[in-house]
Amino acid sequence: MSIWSCEIMCSNCGNTESVHNSLSEISDVAKRWGSFGGALYCPKCAATWHERNKKPMSDYENTFTVIFFKMIRRYNEQQEVSNDSPKD
Repeated sequence: MSIWSCEIMCSNCGNTESVHNSLSEISDVAKRWGSFGGALYCPKCAATWHERNKKPMSDYENTFTVIFFKMIRRYNEQQEVSNDSPKD
């Protein structure tokens, strides 16, 4: 498993997508997905954002940052679990 691996979930509909391997993949996903604050929205829900909300979505940089930090948190969680595992 790559250290850059996590599953992101749409805050509106619950759709998920796995993101892994590289910063360029995070960038590709961030170009398709949207965000507002720390919430992520899949491409379908991002496309209909304005029908449900009066405020504009956050920009690409915010979406990239949200995904990146979700991956960092997931990596840290994995490290904590592996550090708690019994040693043979």
